[in-house]
Amino acid sequence: MRSARRSSAGWWLGLAAGAGTVVASIAGISTDVYRQEAPSWAAQGIGQDTANLLVAVPGLLWAAYAQAKGSVRARLVWIGLLLYLTYSYLLYSLFVHFHAWFVLYVATLGLSFYAMVLSVASLDEQQAYRDLGIRRRRGLGAYLIASGTVFVALWLLEIVPAALQGTSPPSAAEVGFPVNPVHVLDLAFILPAVIAAGFLNWRGHRWGLLLGVPLLTFSVVMGAAILMMMESMYARSLPFAWPPVVAMSVVVVFGAGMLARVLTQPCPVPTQATQQAPTR
Repeated sequence: MRSARRSSAGWWLGLAAGAGTVVASIAGISTDVYRQEAPSWAAQGIGQDTANLLVAVPGLLWAAYAQAKGSVRARLVWIGLLLYLTYSYLLYSLFVHFHAWFVLYVATLGLSFYAMVLSVASLDEQQAYRDLGIRRRRGLGAYLIASGTVFVALWLLEIVPAALQGTSPPSAAEVGFPVNPVHVLDLAFILPAVIAAGFLNWRGHRWGLLLGVPLLTFSVVMGAAILMMMESMYARSLPFAWPPVVAMSVVVVFGAGMLARVLTQPCPVPTQATQQAPTR
């Protein structure tokens, strides 16, 4: 009963976060909320607002509908999308100048975070594991390890030379920040989790898919958002680095294919082996 209440509360909070995202993104695209930002940061904000409307919110609505119909896989995608919104609105709330939509940013951040926590807390691990099957997912594991490692390398290639020279990383300097907040969040939280989930999948650990599917969802949506940020910068004749664009294109294409495969593969027929999931 408590799990059902947590699930329902997480569902409604997630939809409220989606509604907040729609309003905030439309405001970002159609008004001058980024007028105080550096041109590069403003262009990235508009690009991410576009991705929110075209990718994140439609995905959230699909996941809300599918999990209401009983899809455990959709619940895992839902959690990944809420992680994306939490990550994104942490940046919106802390690294965009104060303006009329600040309260909405903070509200969307809180709604996304608590919806994610409640959705994770109400997840039936055994049911999810049976629905996804118990076969090893070495392809998914290899993808997560490779993508996580590539972006650790990309960020360190920018950070280490700047640290040795006693300067700020270029991506931070061009927007007037002392550090790049994306570097902080990615290197401290997201990329270690992605790589760890990759190793769990490679080894066939029961938590591999339960962690891997949300993180795969996050990486695909965030990759799409970064591509739209770069497109927004290109449209405004602003300089940007091509290596992240190429890397993100690979992440989005291969990640979307991997995610589609996980979501569309037939649900395994219950057997004694699947009914007794390993406890390791």
